[in-house]
Amino acid sequence: MRRKTGFLFYLLRRYYGRLLLVFLFNTVSVLLSIAVFMMIEPFCRLLFRGTLDGLSPVSAFFVSELSRVVDVTAMGQSVAALVVVAILLYLLKNLTGYAAQWVMASVRGDVLYTLRNRLYEKVVHLPLGYFTGRRSGDMVSRAVNDAHDIEYTILGALRSLIVEPVTVLFYIAVLFYIHARLSLYALLLLPVSFLVIGRLSHSLRRDARTSKLRLGDLLSHVEETLAGLRVIKGFNAQGHARRVFDRHNVRFSDQQRKVYRKADLASPLSEFLGVTVVMAVLVIGGIQVLSPTPTLTAELFITYIAMFSQVINPVKSLSTAVASYKRGLSALDRINEVLDAGEEPVAPAQDRKSVV
Repeated sequence: MRRKTGFLFYLLRRYYGRLLLVFLFNTVSVLLSIAVFMMIEPFCRLLFRGTLDGLSPVSAFFVSELSRVVDVTAMGQSVAALVVVAILLYLLKNLTGYAAQWVMASVRGDVLYTLRNRLYEKVVHLPLGYFTGRRSGDMVSRAVNDAHDIEYTILGALRSLIVEPVTVLFYIAVLFYIHARLSLYALLLLPVSFLVIGRLSHSLRRDARTSKLRLGDLLSHVEETLAGLRVIKGFNAQGHARRVFDRHNVRFSDQQRKVYRKADLASPLSEFLGVTVVMAVLVIGGIQVLSPTPTLTAELFITYIAMFSQVINPVKSLSTAVASYKRGLSALDRINEVLDAGEEPVAPAQDRKSVV
């Protein structure tokens, strides 16, 4: 695995500065998002109890800072101020998130440009013997389709693989701060989704590689048909050529449907598992709130559930990104087979002159 992904990391190393910027922008975005959700507790406390007394330390800090601007003892002003602050924080959160995506778009475009150049340079320097017994359609598939798949799958999943683990860690840290026991129960349930998605991802990568081989066969037949079209017409073999094409097309289409179905299954499956975990947390947390000696206030529990629901999307995105990354590795394997092939030795400059 390390050798197979080594070339990808080689391409990305010149963009480490941009990737760090993506990480920083998204970290700020996550912190702002957490700040927005911490405004729920004082808002609910004002609505349900008409007071801001008894807030958690984090919410109390926000309210104390807000009191420098407005009179928090006046309920109408406090509610309006909390709403305005939440809107401003969410605006900043989306601006920093967009900035991260803007930087990431340049990385994806540059890496794909470099990859295609390296592939073309490698192909023109390969010895003619390398192409003996190999179909040119398969080479076209590797140079065009596989390169595109790497951009769509691996590079597309790169931002999620950088950002989502940090997002999950920040949210979980705040959730443990709010209620450690309830968060521990939730963490015991979350790994189930990773195990299920992990098995699906392994199967997806195997099917994706088979799909690449089927596509290579299909393109090779098309290329051979175009090259020998006069011969086919001369022997009136159009029907045979069409039947061969149809056989390759059916095999590729059937395999591609398997890939699509498994890839599409990752998102709803992770969402279902996430909702199941949320329902379990609702039951366990509700018991904590309604017990004779509650360890969690109703307002803070609402904040907890709102924040915990935000963990589901990053976990879902992360599981989808892992599945996409696994699917893209099959394309990377095929490209590495070309890049690792031995090149034709180049004669020294003086030898070439003497030959001329």
